[in-house]
Amino acid sequence: MERKTLIVILGLLSIYFSWNIHQYPPVHVDEPWETITAYQLYFHGKLNNPVLQGPEFYQEHFVEPRILQSIVLGLFYKVFGLHLWVGRMVSVILGACVLLCFYYLLKRYQVDNYLIFFGVIILSTHHYFFIFSRTIRPEIYVTFIGFACFSALLKGFDTEKKIWFALTGFLMGIGMWTHPAFAIWCAALISMLFLEYQLKTFTLKKTSIVLLFFVIGLLPFIIYLIIEDAGNDFSHFWLQIRRGAVQNASFLTQTFFDEFSRYQEYASGTRLPIVILEIVFIILSFKSNDRLSRYSRVVILFHIILLPVLIKSRKARYLVPALPLLIILMLQTFRSFELEYLKNWFRKFAALHFIQRLLIVSGIFLLVFQVSAQSILM
Repeated sequence: MERKTLIVILGLLSIYFSWNIHQYPPVHVDEPWETITAYQLYFHGKLNNPVLQGPEFYQEHFVEPRILQSIVLGLFYKVFGLHLWVGRMVSVILGACVLLCFYYLLKRYQVDNYLIFFGVIILSTHHYFFIFSRTIRPEIYVTFIGFACFSALLKGFDTEKKIWFALTGFLMGIGMWTHPAFAIWCAALISMLFLEYQLKTFTLKKTSIVLLFFVIGLLPFIIYLIIEDAGNDFSHFWLQIRRGAVQNASFLTQTFFDEFSRYQEYASGTRLPIVILEIVFIILSFKSNDRLSRYSRVVILFHIILLPVLIKSRKARYLVPALPLLIILMLQTFRSFELEYLKNWFRKFAALHFIQRLLIVSGIFLLVFQVSAQSILM
């Protein structure tokens, strides 16, 4: 049953992710200049962007901690040519990897197949996940590496094997090349360590392993930064960091007031009823205190608190990395409801028989509409 479910999911997602990728979504304003940096690296040997002329010195070199996308994209452009579909296909691959991690994480926590199937469909058809797993932007890189760290750390908690703590730290270090917003994941993951082991966290060998491998993963970027910007006393690095960071004078008032516009965009159009439902599920999820639900809430909370501080842009796309955790909370809440309220075996069998098919049909319906570029989820 598990293998059949996975084959069905992979078959649907193969069609889903490859369909119409060169035309939909429409070209995002950032895709050309994200492409230029990757092109410069592999065709001119310099990680810079001559189009971005300004006081941050992007035209000279790109030293902001978001170079991983340029490195990966440039390699694909070198092999397959400079085409829009090539750059977007990298994001598609990473989006598919997020969904596979999502699938295997839920299997590890013994979630029913029909709920996993529905969860994968809901995540893949979520408007923001769908758009930014088909767009040349770093959000999907942050989502994949962050969620992989989350899965690896939970595996470490479950098995107490040091290899998973080492993998978590290494991926955290690599993640710091993706975008400054990845610092949110680092803060959330360190907090998960503290919540799991409390005061023992500071003396545990596991903590030392995470930090050691974090430095190893971050080291190539540090070496690159020293080579590129040590001669300028790292002033170009700080200028590029400050360009995207919050700099409001009235920090505690205006900053958090402005943050409301991010959620206003997220809930705009026909998405408002869906967002209300998501909020309801988050509230209901507090009834579940299992490890998966508890730490999913931690990651979402850190995004809510730290996004206003770290990222000046109030775009809803920066919420994409938290979406897998949101869907997990929805599934865990439904699972809790199923166990609590359907205790009668006959009613449970009859209800689940109907609910399973309803969820699967609904998921496929959403998938078809999203691939067809309809506005139902806009």
